[in-house]
Amino acid sequence: FTLTTQILGWDDKYFYIEHRFLQDGHAAPAAISIVRGIFLRRSGGVTSPAEVLQAIGETRTPPQLPAHVTAWNG
Repeated sequence: FTLTTQILGWDDKYFYIEHRFLQDGHAAPAAISIVRGIFLRRSGGVTSPAEVLQAIGETRTPPQLPAHVTAWNG
């Protein structure tokens, strides 16, 4: 298997990350996983995606999340 990972986007609290498990010789993925994750502060509480992105010097605005992620997140 080959694993590919991409950040689909983020909102005020979460990052949405997609993992695709690709099997050699097959066009369709063997599995797809969507993860909704947060970063926690050592002192407690949540660090927003905006704070994380600022810390690494990233200034992009969040891309529009795919419809299937928006529906799942509902």
